[in-house]
Amino acid sequence: MRNRRLIDVPNDLVFLRNWMQRGVQGHSLAGMLSETPAAGGAYAPPMELTKIVATGGGKTFIARTNLWGWFQFDGLPEDGITLRVDRPGWHIRQPAGKIELRGKNCLNVDIVASPD
Repeated sequence: MRNRRLIDVPNDLVFLRNWMQRGVQGHSLAGMLSETPAAGGAYAPPMELTKIVATGGGKTFIARTNLWGWFQFDGLPEDGITLRVDRPGWHIRQPAGKIELRGKNCLNVDIVASPD
């Protein structure tokens, strides 16, 4: 059920290989963090080297994006998490609210952020 561009396949393969080798307990969430596209524009630039904070199950998890905006969390609780971008004046526009992980060992979610 993937509707990603063929160019993104290498990212998926790297994620799957790493995930299988680690044998991590809990759930994994990966994706790309990008800015809201400019008005009328289709291109959403990635937010590189940005800290993303996930909270859920009484714990806090931290990930940083790479130079292409790619991030990954491991060991997340099943009951779900809430995400925020650790960049002053920015907030997550999409997905809004809590991300449920129940029944999903590995979930791919792209995040879109914008300035307040």
